[in-house]
Amino acid sequence: MTSLNSIEPTQGDADFGATLASRMRALIARGQIGAAELLLPTLEKLVDMQESAIAIKAEIALAGGFSKQATEMLDRGLERFPANFAMLILRAEIGLSERDFATATTAAAEAVIARPDNAGAKSLLGRALLELGRVEQATICLREACAAIPAHAPTRLALARAVPEEADSILRTGIALAPTEIAFRNALIRALLAQDQLESAQIEIKSTVDSGTCDIETRLLAIEAAAHSADWAEAARLCDDPQFVEIAHA
Repeated sequence: MTSLNSIEPTQGDADFGATLASRMRALIARGQIGAAELLLPTLEKLVDMQESAIAIKAEIALAGGFSKQATEMLDRGLERFPANFAMLILRAEIGLSERDFATATTAAAEAVIARPDNAGAKSLLGRALLELGRVEQATICLREACAAIPAHAPTRLALARAVPEEADSILRTGIALAPTEIAFRNALIRALLAQDQLESAQIEIKSTVDSGTCDIETRLLAIEAAAHSADWAEAARLCDDPQFVEIAHA
């Protein structure tokens, strides 16, 4: 039986490295981290794939819960290859998740420079800018990203936050595009409650519960809506609802 680590790639095959890298990313996405790690030495042997090898090694570390190690790998990798798109995207994502918005903004901006038409990079930049309070710039990025990837929840949710006066339309469009995306429904209910539109919020809550897509946040919003309208009996009923208890302990 041939070991994966003993495979000698053909350096002249321009497609081999890209295919291997794609295969490894697919394995990581499916949670098959060990299988991806087995292929890493083969990828590292390819002279033209050194940048991809660093990025994928960091992806493996991050998928395994080693965020600090992944960050260190990326920072070292970006010192060598400062314009590597995959590393910049991953560094921006880590920055956002760890609330290091300045680093996320810098990495995402470099990614946009590297690939100006990439919607994912624009989304990351917009979300990072929004967290830094740079709303006008964030809105520009998020609108462009949302036009290209309209059903992408993080992008659309951030855009709704950036332009609250348009939140109703932005979120209803999201629901129409992705009816089972509970984040859109909960965000719409939250926005309606913030605007004291209790009747509209309750209609959306009922629609969400009836659709079978509700989660613990939906139920909490339902209790909040009942409390807002001083319907304490309904609030108490929701708290005791077996379905609520089941979701809360899921």
